[in-house]
Amino acid sequence: MDRADSIWLWILTALAFLAATLRLLLAKKQGSPLPRFWRIQSFVFPVILLAAAILFQTGTADIVFPAVLIGIAEELILGAVRKRKEKQE
Repeated sequence: MDRADSIWLWILTALAFLAATLRLLLAKKQGSPLPRFWRIQSFVFPVILLAAAILFQTGTADIVFPAVLIGIAEELILGAVRKRKEKQE
């Protein structure tokens, strides 16, 4: 377990929470707040990263990579669904 990996994972987690928060604030500022499902979905990936960072700190490092990949896949799939839904409206 490398100290630099831990630091990078915490930085990535903080940036993911910041991005989710800014996405919600931008949508609200533009006058089209996101529905409840999409607001919750914005924080799924940061929560997965937070759980992975905590597991990494406790020594369960073999679950971190699959958790991050699942979070990235979730973001990509639901991002595509959100854009398709916006085009239909």
